[in-house]
Amino acid sequence: MGRVNLKEQDEYEFTHRLTVQVGHINYGGHVGYDAILAMTWEARVNAFHVLGISELDLGDGRTGMLMRDLAVNFREELFMFDDVVVESHIGEITNHGFRMFYRLRKAGRLVALVETGFATFDLKGRSRAPVPDAFREALDRHRINLRKS
Repeated sequence: MGRVNLKEQDEYEFTHRLTVQVGHINYGGHVGYDAILAMTWEARVNAFHVLGISELDLGDGRTGMLMRDLAVNFREELFMFDDVVVESHIGEITNHGFRMFYRLRKAGRLVALVETGFATFDLKGRSRAPVPDAFREALDRHRINLRKS
């Protein structure tokens, strides 16, 4: 069976730091895939907070998002009390969704690459919705501010 091979992105707009906790550890004594997903979720929520949006409101007051797919490539183990840096990049924005890419590192070494795909969704109307202009504008402003600093 072929592997899904994720690639590091050229840039990551967001950085979130965390420490591996007991709830992240699986029966193998290291961080499992479910904890990797939780770590990327935490990083995504923090990135959206920086943008002034949330998963339930991408800036227009009605559009949220639904995860459509997920891929993880493990490169190294994580253990209790490891300090982890989760870097995030929002890319491949289409009319009705976007992808997020994550790079997890400890002590500068690559631990995992993660990619998630999201559909934008009118949560009240229960139907597909276009990516809000407010989402694109918030991301553009953030990227401009990063280049200035």
